[in-house]
Amino acid sequence: MQRKERELAEAQARYHEELKYAMQQVREGFWKQGKFTKGIHSKSGEEQWEFTLKNKGLVIKYVVDRWSRQPTTEDLVYFYSEEKTLVDTRSFRLILVYLENPFPEDKPEELKTSLAASPQTENQPQSLQTSLEELKKKWGVK
Repeated sequence: MQRKERELAEAQARYHEELKYAMQQVREGFWKQGKFTKGIHSKSGEEQWEFTLKNKGLVIKYVVDRWSRQPTTEDLVYFYSEEKTLVDTRSFRLILVYLENPFPEDKPEELKTSLAASPQTENQPQSLQTSLEELKKKWGVK
């Protein structure tokens, strides 16, 4: 039992450090957060993961690079970095993104329940959903 507990504690510490780093990257503007949905590539017809923002006549579509690790569900918020702008016009941008660690589905089980049970303090990182909502407010996205 001690070995399993030690491994879980190490996994929790590793996940917490990755989450702390990712939140710092978001605060500094290098990474962003978003919920991706399944879509269809307009030319090839292949399935792809995408996230679309609309703001004052500008549509920005983020598409996950096929070489990046892919989301597993539409319900989770992921960290991502912009890799390449494929289209950039006055009314539309298409940006290829790469998903970054930590992935929400990799969160250690006991960490999921302990974070849900304990109230958030100033020293704990914000939830991904809260951070996403704050970023949406900052950029005026609904």
